[in-house]
Amino acid sequence: MTTSDIIAASAALIALCSFYVAKKQAELAREHNRLSVRPFLGIYRKEFGNHPIEYSVENRGIGPAVIKRFHVLIDGKEVIAPHGNYIHAAMDMLGLDRNEVSGHLLGVNEVLKAGQEVVLVQFPNSDTNKSLHKELLGKLPRMKFKILYESIYEEKYEYEGNG
Repeated sequence: MTTSDIIAASAALIALCSFYVAKKQAELAREHNRLSVRPFLGIYRKEFGNHPIEYSVENRGIGPAVIKRFHVLIDGKEVIAPHGNYIHAAMDMLGLDRNEVSGHLLGVNEVLKAGQEVVLVQFPNSDTNKSLHKELLGKLPRMKFKILYESIYEEKYEYEGNG
């Protein structure tokens, strides 16, 4: 083996090592980019003081959440809503008056920005109507929400809970 062969082999080895380091660095950068825009949805129930009982969803992640599916569950079973309003169908299953509820149904491909909060269900009279308030506290624990959502990189996530 001549000196020039040793130099050529050393150069090839250095090039391979450099390629490996660059490839690993690109993989780490890609993973960092995905994590830096990860959404994190949570459902929060508010029932304090002189405010109506409400459930809201909030994106506490860093990136936007793209909603892919929104379910309401009663006793662990998905609410079927032939008329399209899952909240009203859930109220019917719980034996609650539909007129006592307002809210927002999350639509397919609806985007929740980082830090955005949306009220899903609110019972506007529950702060002043004490019998309604008591009835709701007895029945609402049976209700849960299930949200399937994605990051902008189309990574899939799921949240299930009721606050």
